[in-house]
Amino acid sequence: MLFRSMLEGMLKTNPGSPDVVFQLGIVNLAEHKYSAAEDSFRRAYQLNPANPRGLLGLVATNTAQGRNEEALKILQAESDKAPSRVDLLQALGSTAVIAGKFDQGIQVFTRMLDMVGKGAPQGDIYLKLGETYRRKGDLNMAVQSMQKARAILPDSVMVLSELALMLDAAQRKPEAKQVYEATLKLDPNNAVVLNNLAFLLAETGGNLDDALTQAQRAKQLLPNLLEISDTLGWIYLKKGLPDNAIEVFKDLVSKESSISTYHFHLGMAYKQKGDKTKALDQFREALKYNPAKDEKDNIQRLIASLG
Repeated sequence: MLFRSMLEGMLKTNPGSPDVVFQLGIVNLAEHKYSAAEDSFRRAYQLNPANPRGLLGLVATNTAQGRNEEALKILQAESDKAPSRVDLLQALGSTAVIAGKFDQGIQVFTRMLDMVGKGAPQGDIYLKLGETYRRKGDLNMAVQSMQKARAILPDSVMVLSELALMLDAAQRKPEAKQVYEATLKLDPNNAVVLNNLAFLLAETGGNLDDALTQAQRAKQLLPNLLEISDTLGWIYLKKGLPDNAIEVFKDLVSKESSISTYHFHLGMAYKQKGDKTKALDQFREALKYNPAKDEKDNIQRLIASLG
């Protein structure tokens, strides 16, 4: 409230200050006073149309209320008035992606490629294109876009880690492994990449000792990330260490009992240990929490084989 009072006082002294009007919009948005926020951001943009922050604040206010179509209309109208403004196109493309209009986002980002200078600006756009194609479900085009981003930004950890994930999802495991390793050369303490590489090694017949080392390192870096604990337990299972795996998965189930995968993996650990009753209990528990189709099929097959 003190900051608001200060801004309102400044506004009385200098009512034409776009900076003060914009900051008041930020305060209104943070307090969910959407109508007042829209008025402030619209005024800030009118006072200084060369700076898009007022417009982007107006867009953010609409998206915060779930009014994505309105946000897109605002941006489209402003972009049509100044079609050469890359900043407005970037905002339009990003908002289209948020609204789930991936084809529109792709169209806008592709158009931007010919409008920006070569080098890093194009690399950033290819990164956005790759992420948009991934969200659309087109992994082939996602990988192609991210590979172009990598060619321009070879030392970008973000580009490399995203490319590795896309290759992994596209079942291009050997390539994914190479890119995960390249990422770790640049950022050896990237816990998420360490975890992803460890899981890939465990799932593709890689060296399980290496996988365990990667997972344990990831666990040290991010001890509270449950996905890393799950990877660690899965590697114990692959190494034939059911007691270690059971300890990990029991902890996961106690922390997140509504995640089917943790029950499924705990059941697998009990099965490996030879405790059929507890394994069946966990498999049946897993089915209560809407597992993905592949996981559900595996669980049902295991129940049938044990039953």
